[in-house]
Amino acid sequence: MEKTIFNISIIRDTTTVLDTLKRVYNPRIRRTKTGYRLRVQPDKTSPFMSLLSRLESDGFIRIGGKV
Repeated sequence: MEKTIFNISIIRDTTTVLDTLKRVYNPRIRRTKTGYRLRVQPDKTSPFMSLLSRLESDGFIRIGGKV
């Protein structure tokens, strides 16, 4: 099963944001030089994208793009 990959940079409140992402959708999160790479199951991509969009609009993260 192919997973959707998101690249994000966390701007503030790193611990809370990462804990929330892990708890809600349990994605596979990897640290990169510029931020984090998240792998998400296809059936959870839409709700996960909604959460990422809300975090971005609130100024917690910056979404670098979907790979």
